[in-house]
Amino acid sequence: MTFVDVCHVMCHNGCATRDLAKLVGIMRLFVASKVEEIVAPFVSHFLHCANSSYTESEILLAERYVLKTIDWNLSFPNPMHFLRRISKDYDLKSRTMGKYLLEVGTLEWCLLATPPSLVAAAAIRLSRLVLGNDK
Repeated sequence: MTFVDVCHVMCHNGCATRDLAKLVGIMRLFVASKVEEIVAPFVSHFLHCANSSYTESEILLAERYVLKTIDWNLSFPNPMHFLRRISKDYDLKSRTMGKYLLEVGTLEWCLLATPPSLVAAAAIRLSRLVLGNDK
């Protein structure tokens, strides 16, 4: 989940309090651990992080509410996902140069509206041109 998603959820009710921010933060860690970890921790582990300010049911309710609000959209395909996919057949130097070009591209505001797949394709193409590996 992005920060924008969290702000949307918090402002959706018109109440962006410190307690709500803390609950949403704990819930975000809980959801992220479910997505990223092989063995996700239990809710009780997050209760310890919150100094038992909330109950298990409150964290689970917040999780359901936020996921429903963002329509279960947890991922955003970024250019690096596409670069990994298209650079499997290329040499390591081209891939490394492509990664560097992607990082440099993140500083350009004009590329924000560009689809991530196009940014990745441009990065790998330019890296191959620069390194003289273009066929």
